[in-house]
Amino acid sequence: MHTLASVTSLFVLLAAGACAETETAEDAEHAPIVNEDTKEDSVWFVEDNSWDSEAVLRLVNRSDYDTLHDEVGLSRWPAEAIAAARKPITSLTALDDLSWVGPLTFAKLRGYAVDHGYGPKLAEEYAPAGEAKAIDETMMAITAMMLKRYATGAMPRGQHAKAHGCVAATFKVDGSVPARLRAGVFATPGELRTIVRFSNGDSTLKSDTDKDVRGMAIKVIGVTGAKAIAEDTGTTQDFLLINHPTLMVRNVMKYAELVTRANSGNQLSIITFFLSLNIADWELRGLTTLLGMVSHKMANPLEARYWSTTPYLLGDKAVKYSARPCTTPSAPSIPANAPDSYLHDALAKSLRTGGACFELLAQVQTDARAMPVEDPTIEWTEARSPFVKVATLEIPSQQFDSPAQVTACENLTYTPWHALASQRPLGGINRARKSAYRAMTMMRHGRNGAAVGEPQ
Repeated sequence: MHTLASVTSLFVLLAAGACAETETAEDAEHAPIVNEDTKEDSVWFVEDNSWDSEAVLRLVNRSDYDTLHDEVGLSRWPAEAIAAARKPITSLTALDDLSWVGPLTFAKLRGYAVDHGYGPKLAEEYAPAGEAKAIDETMMAITAMMLKRYATGAMPRGQHAKAHGCVAATFKVDGSVPARLRAGVFATPGELRTIVRFSNGDSTLKSDTDKDVRGMAIKVIGVTGAKAIAEDTGTTQDFLLINHPTLMVRNVMKYAELVTRANSGNQLSIITFFLSLNIADWELRGLTTLLGMVSHKMANPLEARYWSTTPYLLGDKAVKYSARPCTTPSAPSIPANAPDSYLHDALAKSLRTGGACFELLAQVQTDARAMPVEDPTIEWTEARSPFVKVATLEIPSQQFDSPAQVTACENLTYTPWHALASQRPLGGINRARKSAYRAMTMMRHGRNGAAVGEPQ
């Protein structure tokens, strides 16, 4: 994808960095500081708010001149510039703005930070500067969108608006759970009542035939112990999953930007979010995820696999979850001229004639850099850490779509923050969900005249 021009620009950029870091008196007098027109591109190989970015920022904010010059190996001028900077330096862009700091400096800082343990540890969160503001912006954007879209009448959820159905299930934990994963709801063998909601992902009540992500939300009832939110008096533990292992935005700042662009109604602005004019700002993982999300074919919600995409604490470990059908799914066979509610119809037909089963799996974070807590666009591959069964979800034969059941399903609230403290959500997207989901719930239930509360 690199054009000749971009390769040439990179060569010029590297050459400029090399000139900036020479230590001869002649070069110090005559060599230009890194070209201000290209300085912003000098961080293109390190994503802001990434694990590597956090490692570099921790290094520069904890180091004096001697450390930077003698141990990291920086030349005199960038070492002086960084040591003299007003700290904390909160972003790579701010670091890049310092005189004499170019791509060679970044390369040395990155290598030293990675090799000497400056990066975040396993299960460690690292909220970037500006996240709180981005969360507020996201909430305002989503609220404005919902009030505009549903100015009158009943208000559905801001995401996963259309349910295929809420079904009763039993959450079973047996004695086979590995010792390292015996925490939270997996600590003790037993059975708990559960309500599972299957849904489309969009914020509108669109046809099941439209391309969309699909969701599976699990509410385990009767859970005891300290909760992730002190004022949460409910006895539920929720697991929110979709039929794709990653999300299309890597942090809250990017999510706020994408929601704002989507609200503008300008499709081109959404495209340029993923493929901007500056190749350094391309969101290729997010674009790949988006294309993957809408390409999945689903014939029946009971035959798909689902993932949490974001991590959660489990005792002292970070894990991601997945729900996998107990039996091998059949090849998707969507009926010709499928009706708008064909996924609901398939779910209802299956549960009229028999039950279903899912294995709930946990995947432990084993490499903080390759499996970051803060970036849900990066898949935690099973080659690094396989998923392990921690519970079984048994869905018996049932009828679930009477008017009263549909209303009860609509009034349920699912959030990753319905959780035990030992299983609290991790990462920026989950931190945003904490306030956003509550605000959306209060607005939706207020509009619909429904009480807010958890089943006991």
